Amino acid sequence: MPSRAIRGGLGLTRHAGDGGNFGREEIDIIEPAVQAGRAEGIAVEGPFSGRYGLPSRQGAAPFDAVLTMYHDQGPRSR
Repeated sequence: MPSRAIRGGLGLTRHAGDGGNFGREEIDIIEPAVQAGRAEGIAVEGPFSGRYGLPSRQGAAPFDAVLTMYHDQGPRSR
């Protein structure tokens, strides 16, 4: 991986929790983990919807790595 790898992470619930309407895992666990990574200098984005996968990064560098929360998210994150 390049020295400044960009990582993306998907949420646990189908709509990344929808602000707490569909569970609080993204708010209570995943978002704090993303913030902790950023505080350590890690280029990380997310959580993104587990249903739709990663957003288009038009004109931006693609993600070098993707963290999925369960087995069938992987195919959607390409």
